[in-house]
Amino acid sequence: MRRAQAVSQYLTQQGVALNRIATEAKGKTQLIKNENPYHTNG
Repeated sequence: MRRAQAVSQYLTQQGVALNRIATEAKGKTQLIKNENPYHTNG
């Protein structure tokens, strides 16, 4: 969650309105990266 909060803070410092930012963290239980080397995005 620390990284997500840091990104949110950076974006607001760059002028992005806070109501346009949704901070969400997945952690180790819901990885975004697929570990399958044969997986492709298209």
